[in-house]
Amino acid sequence: MELTRNQESKKTGIAFGLVLLFVFSTFLLSTDDTLKIYSMNASSIVSMLMVVVFLLDGFAKGKFVLKRHPVQKALYLLFLWAAISLLISKIDPSKAIPTEAYFYKWTKGLNSPDWRGFSFLFRLFLSIVAIEFIITNVNTRKKFFRVVNITILFYSIVCFFGLMQIVLFGLFDIKIGKIIITPGLEDYFRIGGYVGEPQTFGMILISGYFLLLDAIKNQYKKVLFSRRFLKVVFVIATINLIFTRSVSMIVAVLFGLAFAFIKYNRKKEIIISLIICITLVISFYEVFNTTVFTKLTGELSTINERTITWLIGYEIIKDNPLTGIGIGQSPLVNSAYIPDTISSGFKSILFFDVFRQPPMNTYIEWIAETGLIGGMLLLFIFYKTYKIKSDEQNNFSKFVKFSYGTTLIALAIAANSSGGNFYTGLFGLTFAMYIRGMTIKNI
Repeated sequence: MELTRNQESKKTGIAFGLVLLFVFSTFLLSTDDTLKIYSMNASSIVSMLMVVVFLLDGFAKGKFVLKRHPVQKALYLLFLWAAISLLISKIDPSKAIPTEAYFYKWTKGLNSPDWRGFSFLFRLFLSIVAIEFIITNVNTRKKFFRVVNITILFYSIVCFFGLMQIVLFGLFDIKIGKIIITPGLEDYFRIGGYVGEPQTFGMILISGYFLLLDAIKNQYKKVLFSRRFLKVVFVIATINLIFTRSVSMIVAVLFGLAFAFIKYNRKKEIIISLIICITLVISFYEVFNTTVFTKLTGELSTINERTITWLIGYEIIKDNPLTGIGIGQSPLVNSAYIPDTISSGFKSILFFDVFRQPPMNTYIEWIAETGLIGGMLLLFIFYKTYKIKSDEQNNFSKFVKFSYGTTLIALAIAANSSGGNFYTGLFGLTFAMYIRGMTIKNI
């Protein structure tokens, strides 16, 4: 009996160890192959290990058990429909991939027209596996806060790296990691951290921003870091976010902050906060105008690399409204859906044959690839997540709502400016921790 208990404890320890490893892997994002193995992100590799551990444990016990939760069936339906819509795209001649796509520079290996759809279906499967594995194995509040603390630790390291980039390049012209300099504006540089793309680095900064803020605000005892340390990291994270110059990430954070203040503060605090915000905007108008307002209006009102992908995405949706073109396959069919006005007037910024250009909006991308049915299932998941009610209305549930709930909102807003956000480990971790936090018992 004692041996059995020790074996069970060891299995539990391995499973939870994988959860912590997954947390670490979510920060190992890169927009090139620097931090990838065979073009796979670290979080996908950890997800595959989760599959192995789950299967071995299931065979040993004679049954496969996952923790039930309110969004589980909706996630399975989403995956099932993604598989069905991909199958339809393979057998429907009207959805055939253009011949020229087979000769693009990037359509090799798993990105080839024959395999890309299946590889993205597998990515979706791994994302759902990670969510289910985390929800199942973070089964006590003690474990929940271990994940919280390890997240803050890695997040702090990322923030200090970003600050080091700013100081070394801004003061000593020493470049580490990725620095992007705007032509003609040498003082206007953007940091991409170790990631490569400033927008992606900004997404990493969003992932722990509200977790820090709530830990500072409420001084939760099980958060191991001092309030002073958390304040320092929060300030650094804010500076890093500004220096990414990613308007989409900055706007997402501002929306998240506005939501959090209105939802979780008293009227007096809201009024004071609004006065402070208005004062800051007036005092630093030029900074806000250059970094946010001008860039945002320019992105939305002009034809550029991002909006062209949106227009192509809309064309795909119009021609494939119900079932889409198949998961992962939108960048393969660009040439068949480019509007004539775009093709003739903006050839200089059409690069779909050189590198992957899916719709740079996760929602447009998803609906273009899985159709309106896929879009409705995505809305259903959002609805089921929103409807989750904690059994215990206490400080812990408020902590989960503020930290992970607000982060989900910010990430959902940020998904309007880039593709594939729902496949990332950052989104999966945040989603799983919110669901687990809202359903976990006080044990």
